[in-house]
Amino acid sequence: MTLKMADKNTLSTHFENEETDDIFDEDVDDDRIVSKEWEKIQSGLLEGGYREGLTSGKESQLQKGFNEGFSDGAKTLYKLAKQRGEISARLSCQYENDQGISSEVEKELQKQLNHITQLEKDLINASKSRNINEMKMLKSQKIF
Repeated sequence: MTLKMADKNTLSTHFENEETDDIFDEDVDDDRIVSKEWEKIQSGLLEGGYREGLTSGKESQLQKGFNEGFSDGAKTLYKLAKQRGEISARLSCQYENDQGISSEVEKELQKQLNHITQLEKDLINASKSRNINEMKMLKSQKIF
């Protein structure tokens, strides 16, 4: 396959107009080469720093969110567990001492236990759906 004359002229014109950075060419301005290399280094450092900063920021926010959520969840569940324990203890003591328990007191205690159980279920469902506003509303409810 041979090139026609027009093709050779087109190619030579193309290569003559194209700037080349031949490191062995003594006529090339050293400052221009150094400047281009410096720009490449700067660009690489900028991109690397941006990526590192982004990763670090995400990790710190994730950890902060986890710590807050864990602490908040533990406090809420502690309150619910404490209330459940107090009610269960009252019921157990009444039955254990053979003092009997009035039906009114038993109904009230059972109502409180049911309320706590429902509140726990609602909190779990809100947590699964990640509905922050609903969780805040549920946690703000007075247990009794």
